[in-house]
Amino acid sequence: MLPIDIGDFTVSTPDEGWRDYYHKAWQDLCDKAVAAIDAGQFQNAFQAVRWIERSEVTDQPAADKGSRFPGGRPMMRDSSFRGNGCLVPRFSDPGYPALLADLMEHCGPFDAVVEIGSGWGRNLFDIFYHSAWPGPYFGGELTSGGRQLATRLSPLAGGMEVSFHAYDHTQPDLSFIGARQNVLVYSVHSLEQVAMLGDDFFDRLCSFAPKMTGVHIEPFGFQIEQPGPLTQQHAVVNRERGWNQDFAKTLHSAQDRGIVQIDSIAAEIFLSSDITNPSSFAMWTSA
Repeated sequence: MLPIDIGDFTVSTPDEGWRDYYHKAWQDLCDKAVAAIDAGQFQNAFQAVRWIERSEVTDQPAADKGSRFPGGRPMMRDSSFRGNGCLVPRFSDPGYPALLADLMEHCGPFDAVVEIGSGWGRNLFDIFYHSAWPGPYFGGELTSGGRQLATRLSPLAGGMEVSFHAYDHTQPDLSFIGARQNVLVYSVHSLEQVAMLGDDFFDRLCSFAPKMTGVHIEPFGFQIEQPGPLTQQHAVVNRERGWNQDFAKTLHSAQDRGIVQIDSIAAEIFLSSDITNPSSFAMWTSA
């Protein structure tokens, strides 16, 4: 990894607010991707997900100054690790789906896997291809565009049992999973957009099955420690964006009240794709 000096972060917040922004963004993406699906452009969901990802890529300032591959992509990308900015190979990724598939194998078996804030289903499809576990998978998503695109992608994921449902982090309801005994529920950069989760957030998640395991890959590192110089900048950015301020507090409170047992928590341990929004890790089981 090459160290970089990124200066101060530039904060951009949509005028319409983050919830309305994602309603529009996912609908626009849905319209574009559905046209490609209808044209028969993809043989399976893996191809579709990769095509969508390529269409979303934007270059970042420090990486943009370096050498480029034929075709124009920078050879490096901006990232950070433990609070320090760095350049890493452009075609590397943080590895979230591989991690979740590995946890499914070593901490399961589960009888349902649920992503809360599932967007257009990217992580669920990738976990299926990484793990080869057929499901059932469930996606809970606020935006109709995200659910619509995910549902259109589902038939391309041959052998995968998956469905997508309306869900709101401010009123966490997983009743759509039905009667289950041992459930993995996870989020990836979704809880970040809820400024305050509320004291009973984990209580409510734990009410939908006798045994629940939670995994959260979210930008909460500044809430538990200050591993590096970018961490404090990230804290300021989150406040200015109106993003989450109480994940760690709410999780520890749930443990103190005997609702969950925290199994692991670690700050800024991934080579995140957004240097202004570094990923941290938390895992818990219902008590």
